[in-house]
Amino acid sequence: MVRRLCWDWHPVADVATAVEEFLVEANVRPWQRELTVPVLTKRSARPSDAHPLTWSMWARK
Repeated sequence: MVRRLCWDWHPVADVATAVEEFLVEANVRPWQRELTVPVLTKRSARPSDAHPLTWSMWARK
């Protein structure tokens, strides 16, 4: 699921909600979402001061 999330990812305003909804639709168990949503949210959010080359690793072209 994480691989699919990363592949299909498009930057959004509310990252946590988008990650949660993606995992719910993928039938990920609640306890698994509880553990992974904060980590995936932090990693998927684009920091305002991110170096462009670093962000390009996550940006889908």
